[in-house]
Amino acid sequence: PWHSQDVRTSRRLPDLYEFLGYSLMSPDVITEVAEDEGLANKSAWSPVDIYQILSAAREKQFLQSCELQSIRDSFEMSGVFKKNEGITGMRLLYALQWVGYP
Repeated sequence: PWHSQDVRTSRRLPDLYEFLGYSLMSPDVITEVAEDEGLANKSAWSPVDIYQILSAAREKQFLQSCELQSIRDSFEMSGVFKKNEGITGMRLLYALQWVGYP
């Protein structure tokens, strides 16, 4: 059962999120977000904690900080993103090609 104590620990939490349709919620993302939210030292998370972790992970598009930084760096280094201008479709295509996407 999803309400059991075992599910509310970091070991089983990815299974719960996958059951809910959040298959991108990796254990590494859960660990990082729990640390960011001040929940890392709890032995078990309450339903409110579980929602808080999910909400914070969604804000980060289920990516770790290092992955987000890599994406930011790629866009900055490719020169396709200009402040106050946003990004056009062609600039986006160029950025994706620059990082190795075919």
